[in-house]
Amino acid sequence: MQMPKLQIFTHPSKMMTTLCLYIEEYCTSERMNLRCPDSGSVILVSKALYGRLRAGRCITSDYAHALGCYSDVTSYLESVCSGHADCSMLVATVDSVAQPCPKDFKSYLEVAYVCAPGKLIVIVDVVVIASGVPKQGRRSRRSWGS
Repeated sequence: MQMPKLQIFTHPSKMMTTLCLYIEEYCTSERMNLRCPDSGSVILVSKALYGRLRAGRCITSDYAHALGCYSDVTSYLESVCSGHADCSMLVATVDSVAQPCPKDFKSYLEVAYVCAPGKLIVIVDVVVIASGVPKQGRRSRRSWGS
């Protein structure tokens, strides 16, 4: 469920821009689906935490005795999602990046992001390997017998 938390407006005499900050919670067994509602907008991840931050939808109060363990996985989610119009992944894959809590306790992912006007630009580095370049070395002459 997307919940807008913050709206930013430019001066009324200029073109109006609205940025909504979305904060979403995904349980370990779920698929995270971030999506920008407007075409021409891309995701910018501002914060991502993985662990057991508080009791809620993913962690019931019955198991709230083991809270407070979490890892900041913002840079990981930025590399996967920022710059895209939508982003989807299994939350359980974050375990390969961070395991902040004991294995017996399920973690969840909390992601905060905005959708900003823009488009994804992919820059590809090209490496050219030169082949067939003559090597410098000694020359030798051979005479084939008479």
